[in-house]
Amino acid sequence: QQELSAAQAALAQEQQEANRLRGLLQAAQEREAQLDSDLDGLRRRLEDVTREARGWEDEAAAAARRCGSAGDREKELQAESRRLEQVAKAAGAQIAELQKTVQHLEAELAHQRNSEADRQALMQRDAEVQWQAQRQQEGAQLQRLRTELERVLADVA
Repeated sequence: QQELSAAQAALAQEQQEANRLRGLLQAAQEREAQLDSDLDGLRRRLEDVTREARGWEDEAAAAARRCGSAGDREKELQAESRRLEQVAKAAGAQIAELQKTVQHLEAELAHQRNSEADRQALMQRDAEVQWQAQRQQEGAQLQRLRTELERVLADVA
């Protein structure tokens, strides 16, 4: 009876641990989905900013070409060209920052996926422990039935 109680207590504890691990797995999967979504959004934003920066670079190049005229017009165009170059530099800095963020999220996502693999291994171990606990419980029950049978046979004899 003590073995059965111990096996049941161990089984209950393992089931609690399994429930906790399932909760962790679900939270990790939700976090991974959110990271995937965030990463996709950042990639789209990076593409948008890159396209915008290319447009500014094109404008700067066109302005530089237009600077061939003399006098005030040339000075205006050079000033516009410098302004557009500064805008393009700022866009380049923004692109670099977005790329760093994307790399960070990709690294976090890879770590999240590795953590999920570890949790899967823990869930497998949990299933094995539950199976062993069930076998122990069945063995204790079988032993109890044998003892009862031997007692009944002894009473009959």
